[in-house]
Amino acid sequence: MKLHISGVFLLLVFTLAKHILAAKRQKRQDEQPAPPSDPIPPPPDVPQPDPNNPSGTLAPDPNKPFAPPYNPGPPITPVDYTYSLNGGNGPSSWQSSNPQCAGKMQSPIELSDVPLVGVSYPPLRWEGHWDLRDEGFILANIYQGVQVQFVGDGPPRLRGGPLPTDFMLSHVNFYWGNETGSIHSIEKHFFGMEAHMVHYKRRYGSYVNATKEQDGIAIVAVFFTASQKNNMGMATLVAGLSGIRNPGSSIPLYGDAMMWLKNFNYIDHYYSYAGSHPHPPCNEIVTYIVMENPSIIGIKQIRDFQKVRTSEGPLIQNRRPVQPRNGRQIFYCNYSRADEISTLPVIVFTSIQIFIFVFK
Repeated sequence: MKLHISGVFLLLVFTLAKHILAAKRQKRQDEQPAPPSDPIPPPPDVPQPDPNNPSGTLAPDPNKPFAPPYNPGPPITPVDYTYSLNGGNGPSSWQSSNPQCAGKMQSPIELSDVPLVGVSYPPLRWEGHWDLRDEGFILANIYQGVQVQFVGDGPPRLRGGPLPTDFMLSHVNFYWGNETGSIHSIEKHFFGMEAHMVHYKRRYGSYVNATKEQDGIAIVAVFFTASQKNNMGMATLVAGLSGIRNPGSSIPLYGDAMMWLKNFNYIDHYYSYAGSHPHPPCNEIVTYIVMENPSIIGIKQIRDFQKVRTSEGPLIQNRRPVQPRNGRQIFYCNYSRADEISTLPVIVFTSIQIFIFVFK
């Protein structure tokens, strides 16, 4: 009840302040001289909006220099495994050449409500994940999947949550199938697609170095629900898939190719557990952060991912089956609930500051 009353009070305070500030702003504008009839045009090096592309989405530009990744992830070379569920070099046989794939802490797993360990972690802090980059990104067909690598400006950084120190983003991997393409599941429910933001511990200097350490990798996994409506935030990335149909191919991307990541900045419910890479060599060195709430992806967009080819043909799915939990603890974090307990002093202090600012 206290939280409800305080929330209403704060809303009233902000509403009053908004109207007062708007009136002050209008008064200042009325007192300013009118602008000249011919406004000064922007400098010639400032890009102007394209009337045929008002959103500003930039498609791959074959004439633009192909910048190398600032810190490459795993090398893009042919792999000796597949995701076929009908024998061959599929998941059931990975352990024959990669013994760790038969370990006790393998991923993915089923994320169920019971038993869970409730925790109150500090908020996750994202830095640079969805920034527009002058040098752009590299979109690659990695023989059994699609990967985005970042170029220029240094690596994005993640901290907070279950991570004791800074982790740097190396690359993003995608996993898909049909309408059930995610590799993790929640209460036996699978999603249309899953993306993994693969980070390495900053102290190890690179992704390759971090894969040799027990605590080297952190993966943020996000879900997408298959929808009749396309995810417009992924339009640039999906448009680039036509340029990497062949295994081992890669192209540069520019503009807002990774802006879709911003959708997950506001999610404060997630699971965390200790696991492995979901592909050979299956190193058990990964701290997982699995976001609970999904975004959407169009069914047509999933079909574009399925047109990416391996040496055997179109990659219809690249999902490893769910692995045994083997008694591992799964932590569930919702730090917003913990924060609500201590909001009252903040509300009172904020209200006082607003009144001082408005009426001074």
